[in-house]
Amino acid sequence: MSRKNINIPILIILIMAFFAFFVFYDKASDTKQILNLLQNRTIALKQADMPLSSAEIAGWKTYENTKYGYSIRYPADWEAIDITNEEVVSESTANGQRLKSAPLKEVLRQQNEGNLESIITLLAPDDIKPIVPKKGPGDFWISGIRLDVKKGKLEDEVKKYAVLFTTSSEVKGKLSTSKIGELNVVKIEIEKTIKTPYPAKTYAALMEKGGMIYRLTNDAPSATNHGSLFNQILSTFKFTQ
Repeated sequence: MSRKNINIPILIILIMAFFAFFVFYDKASDTKQILNLLQNRTIALKQADMPLSSAEIAGWKTYENTKYGYSIRYPADWEAIDITNEEVVSESTANGQRLKSAPLKEVLRQQNEGNLESIITLLAPDDIKPIVPKKGPGDFWISGIRLDVKKGKLEDEVKKYAVLFTTSSEVKGKLSTSKIGELNVVKIEIEKTIKTPYPAKTYAALMEKGGMIYRLTNDAPSATNHGSLFNQILSTFKFTQ
């Protein structure tokens, strides 16, 4: 084989690698910028969606968690449910007979969701129930808009999303920084590129205080996905301690 013929496949590989680098760089650039800003603690924040006026939320309920020092408001016909220690199936037989169950936070920890301390779900009237089982042990979704509290650093949580967005072919996403009053927030848009029972586009918001990460997300299936209310509910979040 001639040297010319040998060089052709090498040239093709180099060209493919060149384009792959720029695709990866484009996807990762926003994430790298945010990580740098977080690391330097000099975040240039954009103004978040305007909070609702007092009149608009006058009839809303308030959920306050004194243990983790925060409050959040939600529509009057919704309910807030603490599902941290709700028992879910963690092991079963081939025909579906329950063998073991465990608190939700323990099952989610085993699924690499981190050191969860608290899980609250805000349920609309058209949501089915807080925890909906699917195929088997540990396979379920959590209805409504979910608020988690777990130990950790905001930088590490952002990196998890960064890795997901830059390595997965099933989702794409965007990270941005925002501000609710004086509260710094990392907002995340997630869009699935494959067909799933979950909504195609979901949102999350990350806040940090005292070695804890507070995450609000609407990634569960529901009649409406509550996308239009997500930012409004987020705008009412505040630390109380």
